[in-house]
This record gives sequence, structure tokens and C-alpha cells, in this order.
Amino acid sequence: MPDPRRAFQRHSCEHSMRPTLKVGRQEYEVVDYSKNGLRISHNDPFPLSGWVEGVLYIAGREPITIDAIVVRCEDGHVGLHLIAPISV
Repeated sequence: MPDPRRAFQRHSCEHSMRPTLKVGRQEYEVVDYSKNGLRISHNDPFPLSGWVEGVLYIAGREPITIDAIVVRCEDGHVGLHLIAPISV
């Protein structure tokens, strides 16, 4: 059931089918995503307000180049706000 507090529905996948975000040589597991953001699994904090440029890989789709700002780091997850929305 969608969370009524969210402007856009989040999409999550089974662990084996999760999207990945590649930033440089690093790859991060995407826990969930929406039109305007991603939540990735990562134990080391990213700098808040830091800029992230990478490529999002979702099964069955073409790779998506993203630009994002780090908005949250907690409990082994990093929240990214996408500068340009993606089609979900």
C-alpha cells in the first residue's frame, strides 16, 4: 500500500532483482526508488549535500544516467534526491 505521506510511490524489488547504481568504479544496491529519488545500501556515510553522478541499472530497462544530491545518511542507507526525475 502506498505511503500517503509521499508525493511519489516508491518501487522496491526482491533482493536478487534489485537495481544497482554505479558511481565511478563503485556499485551500490538500490533498496527502493521513486520518480525523484533513490535509497541505496551503503555503510559508510556520504557527505550530506554531496553531489552524486552515476548510472542506474534496472532489470529490463536501458541504463539511466542520474545526477543527485545526498539528502540523508542513516542506518546503512543513503537517500539521494534526483536532479531530473526518472520514468518509473
